[in-house]
Amino acid sequence: MGIVVVSACFYKSTSKVERFKKSCREHSIKPVLYGVRERFRGFVHAKIKRLQMVLKKLKEDYVVFIDCADAVFLGGLDELWEAYCELSPERKIVISGDKRCWPHRKYARRLKKRNGPDSTQPYICAGFFMGPRLELIKALSVLVDLYKNNHKLGSKLKEDDQGYWMEAVCTCKIDADIDAHGSLCLSMAHQPDDIIKGGVMSTGVKPVIIHYNGLSKHLIGHHNG
Repeated sequence: MGIVVVSACFYKSTSKVERFKKSCREHSIKPVLYGVRERFRGFVHAKIKRLQMVLKKLKEDYVVFIDCADAVFLGGLDELWEAYCELSPERKIVISGDKRCWPHRKYARRLKKRNGPDSTQPYICAGFFMGPRLELIKALSVLVDLYKNNHKLGSKLKEDDQGYWMEAVCTCKIDADIDAHGSLCLSMAHQPDDIIKGGVMSTGVKPVIIHYNGLSKHLIGHHNG
């Protein structure tokens, strides 16, 4: 069984993601960074269509996708795999949770009920997901179909890859578990400032990845890992 970390890196060079690369080296991870020196054509193209092309060329059984611009590893792939199997014994697709329900607020109550009142990030963040490579390829096809059929959305929402993941998971078009407690990947946006200290969350959970998404992006500059 093989596992590979993949990330979209649509920059002129990988120097923009040096902090992510450093955390990978520290944990003996060799990420596949695609899109370098390619023109950025929007999130749907970068994180759905182009990603699917990359996955079709890989041979590993399992894939981890993470936003490399604002994420760091706190642990290695063995720790990530252990947390993944504990969260999803059936080894389904797992997508990161989030503190805020965006962009489809209509699913907020459903997700909150699904993940329980004690979940620290009950909603969905498309900045991290992992699972069987072949299942992810199928899931990305579902997202492409949703994109093609979603003519009523405004231009901003139509390019929001997270919206398609949310719709697909909440309408059971994609069978996925949500990392609602941050055991795989902690999404920092809208979290309390003291949510994590010394690599351990205030709930006692030790995430393998920290994703400084949304309004928390500036905090990655203070990360000492």
